[in-house]
Amino acid sequence: MIAVPLEELTAVYHRASAMTHVLIEPAPQIIETLQRAALTLSELSAALDLGASDEAVLAERLAELEESGLVARA
Repeated sequence: MIAVPLEELTAVYHRASAMTHVLIEPAPQIIETLQRAALTLSELSAALDLGASDEAVLAERLAELEESGLVARA
């Protein structure tokens, strides 16, 4: 993937699908964090400095990123 910051947005070119995605926070940060290591939802939440109450929203963002092919379950 190639990520290019565009002010408040980030354009991500996904080479495998040849698609470009335009993302808002926290999606780029989620992808960047998961590129370093496979993490559980709780570990990812902690790495992104989110509270436990934010885990449901984080799970939704992860599902969206997985559906688009930008992240995958290990």
